Amino acid sequence: MANLFDSTNAVSGEPQQIVAGDFIQWKRDDLTTDYPSDSYTLKYSARLHGEGAVEIEITAGSDHLVQVSSTTSKNYKPGIYSYQAYIVRDSDSARIVVRQGKFEIIPNRDRDGTDPRTTAEINLQKCLDVYEGRIGNDVDSYSISGRSLTKLKPEELRKEINYWQGKVNQERNKAAIKAGKASNATIKARFL
Repeated sequence: MANLFDSTNAVSGEPQQIVAGDFIQWKRDDLTTDYPSDSYTLKYSARLHGEGAVEIEITAGSDHLVQVSSTTSKNYKPGIYSYQAYIVRDSDSARIVVRQGKFEIIPNRDRDGTDPRTTAEINLQKCLDVYEGRIGNDVDSYSISGRSLTKLKPEELRKEINYWQGKVNQERNKAAIKAGKASNATIKARFL
């Protein structure tokens, strides 16, 4: 693996994921011919989904090399951001958007104590915990002082477990494909 701190090893194009607290760099060398960095500046503006007031602004250096220090990125709030990359003409501050996209800031596990599981994984575990707690308990509903409680029937609970297990499997298959690994999805075929 190449030294990712070395600017000669900066990846071309914007990252899809950024770990808060990491040193980040990328380059847009595809822009240097039409927009040389001695006359034009590459800038980024990104806004957090659901919280438009949270903005990240980044200005690239020479040859449109973007570098963000660990000190700066450690303050980035995790979530999905929509960004615009734009070129500013230095002579008059006119600008043109050259790319739009999304990236995700993921928490730094050294600093962030939140549960790293997805919603599907959390909900699956909750359903499994309820199912485990119900084994040997045959009361589906009861009433005390005019208040009643009705539990899910076993088949309804199994349906919920299957639903969330399917979601977890989809997420894991998508992550495996994204990582370049084979999916563990079952492919069904019928031969005539």
